[in-house]
Amino acid sequence: MGAPIFTKATSANVSCPQCGCTFRQFRKTGRLGCAQCYTIFEQEMSALLRKIHGSNEHMGIIASEGVEPVDDEEARLADLRRQLRHAVEHEEYERAAELRDAIAELEDERRAVRVQADGRSVNGEESR
Repeated sequence: MGAPIFTKATSANVSCPQCGCTFRQFRKTGRLGCAQCYTIFEQEMSALLRKIHGSNEHMGIIASEGVEPVDDEEARLADLRRQLRHAVEHEEYERAAELRDAIAELEDERRAVRVQADGRSVNGEESR
């Protein structure tokens, strides 16, 4: 059947000295109490991640394998957001405000198209 998944913290009901969270509470709620819990329950979390994901190492998306925008408008939004971050980082606040407004306008247009396609008005009522 294999070795037990959890160690001392689960059997001894060890709690985090900073917040008082126990691993049993984490298992029940799915939430740790504070950042120190990750250190206190490191062995248990590692075993749990291996059990759930087959590994306890993050295997994220590589930049070259990134998800491409679905359509031209989504690509345009992504580009505007990139430009906005750049403008803010370089304290180009007037340009940032223009980009913010352009993003909001494009998002509003996309939302209106989705609402219209769903057959509902902006308030969620059925169109007649």
